Amino acid sequence: MIKLFEIKMHNAIFDIEYAKVDLADKLYVYKVYCSVGNSGDLLAGDFDTINEAINWITNDEQAKASAYYYTNLEQELMNTYGEYSIASEEWYKNIPNGTMAIEILREYLLEQTYYEKGKL
Repeated sequence: MIKLFEIKMHNAIFDIEYAKVDLADKLYVYKVYCSVGNSGDLLAGDFDTINEAINWITNDEQAKASAYYYTNLEQELMNTYGEYSIASEEWYKNIPNGTMAIEILREYLLEQTYYEKGKL
């Protein structure tokens, strides 16, 4: 699989990946994963186009329910460590729905480390 990008929607991160499959009618599909911090899983894996995957993320009730589920699961997990979930961080909440990126958390950390300290 090749991770193409992430999209923030419903307060979760959805990865869209391009994957080789062994089906008679197609060789590649787009797959959608949902995650919040350390919690997440494959949700759907048989989209023919990126647009179909994005439309599913945006409008499907399963995508919305999964985002809610993984947000709560991550909060429970982090509570056991006495820490905050990424979903409760203000910088994360301020990312608009529909924002696409690669490694949103990594980009934020780089920004905090380099841009704000004048290193780049």
